[in-house]
Amino acid sequence: LTDGLDIPKDLDLNNREKALRQLAITGDNARYVRMLKEALPDHAREADLAVTAKQWPLVAARMAKMESEKKPVAEHLAGLATDTSWMQGPSPQIGSRLVQATNHVLRHAPGEAPPAARPRVSTAAARSQSATVGPTKGQAAKGAAPAEAGVAAHRQTGPAVKQGKAR
Repeated sequence: LTDGLDIPKDLDLNNREKALRQLAITGDNARYVRMLKEALPDHAREADLAVTAKQWPLVAARMAKMESEKKPVAEHLAGLATDTSWMQGPSPQIGSRLVQATNHVLRHAPGEAPPAARPRVSTAAARSQSATVGPTKGQAAKGAAPAEAGVAAHRQTGPAVKQGKAR
């Protein structure tokens, strides 16, 4: 998100107001928020999640830089409506995905931004590698059941440790 931006070394994204001041985005932030919402009229909730995301000040800084370079920010943002790949995935991260997608379309020419490359995760592969999740129904039917339950080694029980003197 910071590539090509002049970012202060002590930028504090945990404090939104301070971060916006450090990036000199105090008065224009409302306009940038409005531009994002206008680019996604059918996704106001998702736009609100992006604006409240921790990384939003960096997106606003990129918009400010583009405006200073006389680039059409609104035309770039229009790419979010055509490539909605940011909507795919778990709901709790939709704001962060939209921030990433917004940064992506802002860095490419209007209408020419390729779909944002996002790593794909195979849930079946993740489950098969997990030490805390047992086999799925399909896996259990394919082979014999394991000798022990799918419990992580640090969670397995053993004989109780004897403490102190016996009576």
